[in-house]
Parts: sequence; structure tokens; C-alpha cells
Amino acid sequence: MVSAFMCGQLLLSYFWGYLSDIYGRRPVLLFGLSGSSVAILAFGFAPSFWVAVGLRFACGSINGIVGVTKSYLSEITDETNQGKGLSLLGMNRALGLIVGPAIGGFLCLPAQKYPDYFPAGSFFDR
Repeated sequence: MVSAFMCGQLLLSYFWGYLSDIYGRRPVLLFGLSGSSVAILAFGFAPSFWVAVGLRFACGSINGIVGVTKSYLSEITDETNQGKGLSLLGMNRALGLIVGPAIGGFLCLPAQKYPDYFPAGSFFDR
């Protein structure tokens, strides 16, 4: 599952960089963030393993905007604050890798953990 994400990121990172050179950094970043949100939400509702692998690949493909983000940061910062800006990017990525799975674990199996809010037989019980 993790390798599908990394394969998608590997295959399409240069494509996102190319698009950002043509259309600009901001539209590519906005599309990438929106697409990542949709792909991750769809991944959460995947009905089978292979659909989940495909959606994880799609998440990685859209997440190829990391290089574009670093380029954008280097363009909007100068020598006095460039180190701070790039370190904030790394720190927020690490924070997301810690907080995201914690929230996912907290919200998994909601019908079993929180039956008052998610009754048996509901959408979240599937």
C-alpha cells in the first residue's frame, strides 16, 4: 500500500513540475491540494483492497507537488528566512505523519466505538 503511494509520486513528480512551469505554481498547488483531499477521502471509503491500492497510487500521483511546494517556498522567501520556511515545511510534514494516523485510529470503526452516534446498520457500520 505504501509502495503504491511512492510509485505514484515517483512517476508524476516531474509532470507536476513541468505543469507548474507552464501554468504557474499556485494553480498547480491548489489543484494538487484539492485532488489530494478528494483522493484521500475516496481511499477512506474504498470497498476492496485493490481499489484501495489504486486510490493510494492516485494519492501519490497527486502528491507529486512536493517539489513544486519547495520551489514556491524558495521563490517567496529570501536569504534571511529561507531556512526557516523550508524547515517549517519539513516540520509540518512530520506533524501530519504523526497526527493523521492518530486521528484515523481514533475514528476507525465508529459504529463499534461510538454506538450512540453511529447506530448499527448505518453507513458507518459497513
